[in-house]
Amino acid sequence: MSVKIKNNLGLVVILILALGLRLYRLDYLELFGDELDAGYQAYSLLLTGRDYKGNQWPVYIQSFSEWRAPALMYSMVPFVAVFGLNEWGVRMTTVFWGMASLFMFYKWLRLIGCEKRIGLMAMFVLAVAPWHIQYSRVGFELTMMSTLIIAGLYGLVKFLDKWRWRWGLVSASCLVVSLYTYNTANIYVPALCLVVLGIMGKKGKLNWSKILVWLGLCFVLTLPLLGNVLKGEAASRFKLFSVFGHEELVSDVIKYRQIGGSGLLSRLFYNRYSLALRRIVFNYMNSWGADFLFFSGDVTYRHSLHQVGNLPWIWAPVMVLAVWFLIKSNKSKRWGWGTKIMLAWLLLSPLPSSLTIDGHSHASRLFLMVFPLAFLTAVGLNWLWKKNTGLFLVVACLWIFSFIRFEYFYWRLYKIDSWRWWHVGYKELIQSVKQKEGDYEGVRIENSYEPALIRYLFWSMTDPEIIFGLDDSQDQFCIKNKICFIRYEDNFWSGLVKGVLYVVSHERNVGGDWDWEKNPPEQVTVLDTIRNSLSTPLFYVIEKKTKD
Repeated sequence: MSVKIKNNLGLVVILILALGLRLYRLDYLELFGDELDAGYQAYSLLLTGRDYKGNQWPVYIQSFSEWRAPALMYSMVPFVAVFGLNEWGVRMTTVFWGMASLFMFYKWLRLIGCEKRIGLMAMFVLAVAPWHIQYSRVGFELTMMSTLIIAGLYGLVKFLDKWRWRWGLVSASCLVVSLYTYNTANIYVPALCLVVLGIMGKKGKLNWSKILVWLGLCFVLTLPLLGNVLKGEAASRFKLFSVFGHEELVSDVIKYRQIGGSGLLSRLFYNRYSLALRRIVFNYMNSWGADFLFFSGDVTYRHSLHQVGNLPWIWAPVMVLAVWFLIKSNKSKRWGWGTKIMLAWLLLSPLPSSLTIDGHSHASRLFLMVFPLAFLTAVGLNWLWKKNTGLFLVVACLWIFSFIRFEYFYWRLYKIDSWRWWHVGYKELIQSVKQKEGDYEGVRIENSYEPALIRYLFWSMTDPEIIFGLDDSQDQFCIKNKICFIRYEDNFWSGLVKGVLYVVSHERNVGGDWDWEKNPPEQVTVLDTIRNSLSTPLFYVIEKKTKD
């Protein structure tokens, strides 16, 4: 074994462990709508150089339901090219960025002065955190965003310390590209950069002429995005979730004004700004809640498992210990500027999410918290390792128990509990339709259970050029002159047409305990039934029954 590998053996072992946790059965959960959309956009970019709405190399990508930041889709293109349009092609992208974020976080901690053991502990803590594992195994933008932010901060500190322009270019490029990943970065990145500049300035590390050039470079790289952020598609998306002007907040203002009148005090206490400020403070304070962090996680099943928190509960007292230790250590200048940046990172992390209406428990918008929390955990564990080995072993045993529980629930129960959130059944359904559609003059697919178009396009690998300019806003629309997406009327089966294949939703079109596979209507022949893991029927593939 070479000296270099031997010196970095711990790093290699952690990376291998992390990779295994992220790669194993990556297709275990069915792709949900946003993943299908991102994958099909990448497929369209790969084949045509356009998004599936026909926009050529867009700065913001147009989907059926919304406009999306483009960076994830562009980075997904090579993975779709290699692995295909499937779970692996979509999710290998986030596995890659998840692994990159682990490595960059270790490099970042070493850069700011952490000893090697703390860096490795923090990397390990992050590698096995349910929060980070969840977002590294699903096609979300968060691992890419965090990798770019960490790499950008690394380059910025290097630039401020050495004044080498290659680091200035690296930092500007990474930080700006992070703005093209997820809206959280639009607020978080400028705020954290200001903090870093302020802290480094106190060290006497600032050259203002070079800083101005660096800022100018960032501004130029941001120009394609600015219009979207300020008044375009990104701005529209932010308004949809922002506490300012949200319909829930506006209705509260109207209600209390009607009750309390329109006097001076009523206008002072009940206006959109005072209520928005109250919601922002509420969101920020509750982002630190024990239930969200350590016990139940996000209310959305795709973001966390509910039966376990985003982080193991045993980390909570370790973090408290770390805060005490760091406060004590800073008095002797042991940690200094690096610790200040990490604490600023932690305190700023909930800010973007706090500006949204449901931001107090949204694991995606709060994802950046996981990195400084892993740092604090590592600091606490390192102190225990040095001062109280017995207590360290107790904490380690409790964490092992917690991790085994997380893994048990994930692989044995989570898929059953969360099946509706993953839009289970569409892959099997579309594959069934694809096999049969050549034998029919037309296909009619129910479109109200979930928007079925993107599911059909993805799993059938339809040529994206076919749908350029398609208007999918109507109650009924068709592609390829035979595949139609419709909303069925009640008792629609009484008007079935021969030679047409129909897809029926059990929930929307049948309901109750009526199982068409076992007891179909007189006019119907059931060709295929799609069920969930609880054996509940989800879809029926049917045709008009031929008379005996």
